[in-house]
Amino acid sequence: MIEDAAHRITTYLREQIDDGLRTVVVLRPDRWAGIYLRSDLQETYDGGSYEDVLDTFRDGETFDFDDEIGEIGQRRALVHYYEEAFVFLFPFDDGEVILVSVEADAGRELLMFIETCRRQIYDDLEYQ
Repeated sequence: MIEDAAHRITTYLREQIDDGLRTVVVLRPDRWAGIYLRSDLQETYDGGSYEDVLDTFRDGETFDFDDEIGEIGQRRALVHYYEEAFVFLFPFDDGEVILVSVEADAGRELLMFIETCRRQIYDDLEYQ
């Protein structure tokens, strides 16, 4: 279940990067479920501003992970790099995505970081 996977990645990232973790959210095309939001960010986001930010990641491309591109293969994650943070989107099932946001300095070894996160999310599922 996606919520279990989201909790696994949250636990893992809290152990690995502690306050470097900003947020973990389950995104669906029509709704979202917050799993973790760092306390200082809870104070930063007012009313609907957190949801407004999440809405920017809910477009058609975010949920389209089925395409294979020639020699590159199938898309495994989307990575967004911002001034203050990385945002990772990991596909799950039926248009569900786990969004993970970390401080920018937490992504120094990006490939290893993404693949380790994927293993935490997918545990022993076929997606690996």
